[in-house]
Amino acid sequence: DTFSYISDVTSFIYQSDVHNRGAAFMNYAELYMMGGWLTVFLGYFSLGLIYRKLWNWFTFNSTNPLAQAIYSTCLVFLYVVISRGYMPQVLMIFTFTVLPTIVIARKYSKPNCL
Repeated sequence: DTFSYISDVTSFIYQSDVHNRGAAFMNYAELYMMGGWLTVFLGYFSLGLIYRKLWNWFTFNSTNPLAQAIYSTCLVFLYVVISRGYMPQVLMIFTFTVLPTIVIARKYSKPNCL
């Protein structure tokens, strides 16, 4: 089964059964373990679409300082998504960094700007 395979692989990587419990893997490894190469492809294709949508939005609003702040926090957030991909951590970082920036920007921006 999948769990025993993951346990065997992590035991081999860490050379111990003690250190492989609770190990977090990078995003592509978690995607692969969830569904193989198809989920790796679909996950990174989706991430590419998010990056493209974010870039198009930023180029349209590049002179707005609030848009620059949102773009910067989103890039930092998306780095964490790629480097770790651990869902509870990603959700917490989004909730406490990106979401407040977007809420503040929407509150204080001009109509039809954000």
